[in-house]
Amino acid sequence: MAAYVAIGVYLCAVIIVGFVGNVLVIVAFCKFKKLRTANNCLIMNLSVSDLAMAVVGTPMSCSSSFAGRWLYGQGGCSYYGFINYYCGCISLNTFAAISVYRYIVIMRYGPNRRFTVTMILKVIAAVHVITLICTTPPLYGWNEFILEGFKTQCDINYRDKSPLFVSYIAFMFLALFFAPLGIIVNCYWRIFTFLHRRTQEHISQSVSLQLRNSARTMEKRTTIMMLVCLSFFLLAWTPYCFVSLWSLFGDHRDITPPVSAAPALVAKSCIVFNPIIYGVMSPQYRRSFQDTCGKWRLLCKQTGSPSVVTIGSRGGNQARDNVIMPNCPTASKNNL
Repeated sequence: MAAYVAIGVYLCAVIIVGFVGNVLVIVAFCKFKKLRTANNCLIMNLSVSDLAMAVVGTPMSCSSSFAGRWLYGQGGCSYYGFINYYCGCISLNTFAAISVYRYIVIMRYGPNRRFTVTMILKVIAAVHVITLICTTPPLYGWNEFILEGFKTQCDINYRDKSPLFVSYIAFMFLALFFAPLGIIVNCYWRIFTFLHRRTQEHISQSVSLQLRNSARTMEKRTTIMMLVCLSFFLLAWTPYCFVSLWSLFGDHRDITPPVSAAPALVAKSCIVFNPIIYGVMSPQYRRSFQDTCGKWRLLCKQTGSPSVVTIGSRGGNQARDNVIMPNCPTASKNNL
């Protein structure tokens, strides 16, 4: 029973921290007009899918963990499995879309050309349609959702080795893991090599020391951001994929409940880390959060004072820094 309680406590923490983090990102986006950029629309899509997982799906597994058994029947199992599966894949495909966006803005767009919000909304719609097409087959017979791990959460059936079920697993890994991963690695590698080449050009042309240092700083910040994004992607989803493939092609009897449950629990940590990586690490969002928190502190100190409403009202000047990616020679701030 201790294992069930530990899982329940962990999921409670994921729900609370994930809820707060993603709500902050969404509220900042809605409140500050300067944050409503094409790039941040993708961040919003990520936060909404993570928030849906935290509010609609994960609480079912959390309550079942404290009860020591699944509480919602087979219908609830299919519902829970699909919601978490769909929202998780939305995150994966949005990761890929963000990497493509950065690649296009940095390497393809000139400084006077803008990547419009309308274009990004079409990309988001495509992400949802593609994900929906790929994740609904288990609901109508091409695989199914079953209880896994400690029998307090539901997942795709990896244990049935019939051709019908195995074919869907193969399709799922190709379309929903390896394809997004390939896109992310390819785009970030091209961005890195491009920025590294431009940095070396600045150095070789003996431009000013300030410009050389700026180029080095930009390359360093970009490299760190790309490594963080890719590392968390792999950390969250590789264990899940490894155990699933082991269950599919090996002897599933070797997979104990803790081994089966752990990767799915790790994957749920994306709810917590996504708003940190894509929101809090953004200079725009940080400034917006600081401004909002500053207003709240003043409101607490001066409750009832009419003048408090106007304190810190520099909203029109918020968030001037580039979102997510540092400036580069080929991308203007308006594009991002």
